[in-house]
Amino acid sequence: MINEENKTEVIDQYLAGALTGDQLNEVKNRIETDPKFRHEIAFQEKIIQTVRQLEHEQLKSRFESIYKEDDGLTDKVVPFYQRPLYYYAAAITFLVIAGLFWLLNKRSPTETYRGFLAVEVESTRGADNVLDSIPLTIIDHPEYDFHYQWGDTLTLYGPFVSEEISVRFENDTYILQVRNQPYTIKQDNTIHLLRP
Repeated sequence: MINEENKTEVIDQYLAGALTGDQLNEVKNRIETDPKFRHEIAFQEKIIQTVRQLEHEQLKSRFESIYKEDDGLTDKVVPFYQRPLYYYAAAITFLVIAGLFWLLNKRSPTETYRGFLAVEVESTRGADNVLDSIPLTIIDHPEYDFHYQWGDTLTLYGPFVSEEISVRFENDTYILQVRNQPYTIKQDNTIHLLRP
């Protein structure tokens, strides 16, 4: 039964389509017979439509403003070469590749041979020469070509691996023989050029 206390609630349920059976028949009957009740239903229907329309307009204007903000951002195309991040990435890549190329192609000293070299020492008794040995290291070095250093070990700097090398001791001097060319050498910890 519809009374003044529940009239607004019943109208809301009717407009929402939630009434069934006897309540629905009672509301339809009252609409036909009571013009004041019919007017209240029409008024509430208009209010609901107006609220929906306002919500729709607000959403529409909000979406349009968002679209305009985005539209300003998407219209501008920045060319690849004007993007600073790509400049930094390209510069770093170039430096890494150049550094690797330099490191891999940098010639560093390479020890190519380590062993002992026989030394012919003149006998003081006039008999055959006596053999002695000294430690030998051959290093292919980018700064020194055809150099030597003789501390505890005789170190030859240069491409000596394929050469026939011999050392003999004559008249209180050591003579290094490379490519059938004699070179006088002395024990010293500094690096010297081999000179005939």
